[in-house]
Amino acid sequence: MKSPAADLPAGTSASSTPRRRLAVLTLFLFATRKLADLYCGLRYAIRFCRLGQWWNAAKCLRSVLDDPRPHAPRDRRFYERYLRVQDARRRVPTRRIVSAVIEGVARPDKVIWVAAADLTWKTKLPWTLYFNDILPGDWDLQVRLVDGTNKHRSVAQHFRDGVPWERTDIFVNRYAKHIARGLRPRGARTLDELREFYELHVDPLHESIRRRGFVLAVHPDGTVDIPHVHIARDGRLLLGDNGNHRLAIARLLNVRRIPCFVRARHLEWQRVRTLVARHGPDRCWRFVDPALATHPDLADLLAR
Repeated sequence: MKSPAADLPAGTSASSTPRRRLAVLTLFLFATRKLADLYCGLRYAIRFCRLGQWWNAAKCLRSVLDDPRPHAPRDRRFYERYLRVQDARRRVPTRRIVSAVIEGVARPDKVIWVAAADLTWKTKLPWTLYFNDILPGDWDLQVRLVDGTNKHRSVAQHFRDGVPWERTDIFVNRYAKHIARGLRPRGARTLDELREFYELHVDPLHESIRRRGFVLAVHPDGTVDIPHVHIARDGRLLLGDNGNHRLAIARLLNVRRIPCFVRARHLEWQRVRTLVARHGPDRCWRFVDPALATHPDLADLLAR
């Protein structure tokens, strides 16, 4: 009987073709990723320059040349596979290519609904322009309490205790120092402009959430302004840099659930998603803790 490998050209094997395809895919994704980095970096740098936030503009330009995402040497190969996949998710509209590399990588525009009371910890990640990043390392262990931040204390002081915005902690401890150094927080040159910003945006936001609850609204430019969360290695939800005022208002008004974008997942948590996607909702519990069955980030995989 004729072997299937007999029809292959000389010097090739049955396993060399998939390897060659993977190499071409990697090169293609690397090129598109660099072009996307250039486009996103310049776009956000121009936006920050218009707001007078020169430091953020400089970080955007630096991100064009440097990859700010850290990695541990022992996880490098596993981590690079996920980088290829998440870049394919963003740049390549062919799901078959993505599924051929790895399972369980979420869509960048995925929204999860989480209990506001569960977001009690906050962490700060290195500068990144993307959603759905997968990061190894110990960044998820460097956390602080959400209630101890200036923004959350200030929201409680203003709406619960009736303190004027200009006398809240964030104005006294942060914004006054920033303006004295020549910075322009939220594009404002003076504390009076900042106070007007809060009165025009945060006060109506509180009234809207009080009347209607937390509504997932899409702006005319297609953006959605909701809190960003990161997922730690054990599945714990950590608040990111966006949506602090919204979360503080939601917790103050006892809103049960709020929509969030996942900004980053720990590499160990992504392994959990991969196991669930690979073995299915019935057999995955042989490898995954059954207590995670109600985790909001696994709902899309368990519903298949």
